[in-house]
Amino acid sequence: MPKLDDDVLASLTHARAALEEALCTDTEGLSPEALAQSCYLLWDLCLSCGDRAAALNHLAHGIALHPVRLGRGETPRAVLALAVPGDLQANIPLSHLLEPGVAVHVLWVTPDLLLRLDALRLPGVEAAVTVMSESVAHHESLSLARQVAQRLGLPMLNDPRAIAGASRTTMAVELAGIGGLVVPPCQAVNSIRAPDPALFPALVRPLASHAGQGLFLCDTRAQFLAWRESCDEPMDAYVTRFVDVRSADGLYRKYRVVFVNGEPFPVHLAIHDDWGVWYYNAGMERFAGRRAEEERFLGDIGAVLGASGIATLREIAARVGLDYCGLDFGRLDDGRLVLFEVETGMIVHDNDPAEIYPYKAPAIARIRAAFGHMLGQRAATVGIS
Repeated sequence: MPKLDDDVLASLTHARAALEEALCTDTEGLSPEALAQSCYLLWDLCLSCGDRAAALNHLAHGIALHPVRLGRGETPRAVLALAVPGDLQANIPLSHLLEPGVAVHVLWVTPDLLLRLDALRLPGVEAAVTVMSESVAHHESLSLARQVAQRLGLPMLNDPRAIAGASRTTMAVELAGIGGLVVPPCQAVNSIRAPDPALFPALVRPLASHAGQGLFLCDTRAQFLAWRESCDEPMDAYVTRFVDVRSADGLYRKYRVVFVNGEPFPVHLAIHDDWGVWYYNAGMERFAGRRAEEERFLGDIGAVLGASGIATLREIAARVGLDYCGLDFGRLDDGRLVLFEVETGMIVHDNDPAEIYPYKAPAIARIRAAFGHMLGQRAATVGIS
């Protein structure tokens, strides 16, 4: 997400302080449900202010009071997001994917939730969507999420079992052999298990990291072992063979799509002169030519990737088996795609400045329309398989 400017951050900090003071001094007459909604708002505010510890404390307090965060708006239609407690990386922000007119109620999946279900009020809910990202830490909650949806009798999007099976190591096996796709081998290692020497040079990242946090390029196995020895505590990590996707012009490109009901929709194209390319370190706002290339990708993905590239993406979606997920990939000069990551918690938004990126809002609108169509089709079904 874009970095907040100082004025916005100051406003959020002020709002946080005012709400925290109000909850400490003036809660008489408020129901547990109403108090919980204030805690959830504080969770948002604290995360925006960079205070993760305080955010998680407010979230835990809110869940203990009432495990549903009610969506905004007076609308008869609603979707239930089955979420795991955590920060903004833990779950898909489902409201960003829906057009106005559909409320998102967030049900926080915790070990005691099945005992609390009968007392919950869930107005107008048409379907449940599992929004949890893949993580070993989320597997218990993913198992519970399916039971919750079954108990509520709701159609479900994003089967929790498919999310649990979308780890980097599993995807490196499941997606191997797809025509037109290079799948770098990936290994999960710990303080006892050392990586295969054949993986190097390799990208190394801590097991639970996201958005490039802690990621580095390691040339040899000896360098990896030296890094592991230097860590203050045991460090589990993914080690993935590095594939150089630098184009003939010397630049690196990271393509991002989301899949909606098996179809790929472009989200962005980041172009950088360094292998460690993410959208907000690429400085796309400084390069009109690079933005023009991104605009072509967002405007007509088929023209950029060709029929074979689209066929490769559809086969990836079929093997992953999720109604909605994201994919980051590179592209070699011969047209083959290179798998970077299947992302089950992909954030989609249109918050980038329209005066710089006028082509982004139409691309996001197409994703929202497709997701809404899929949701309407699924809401018309009865029960869960």
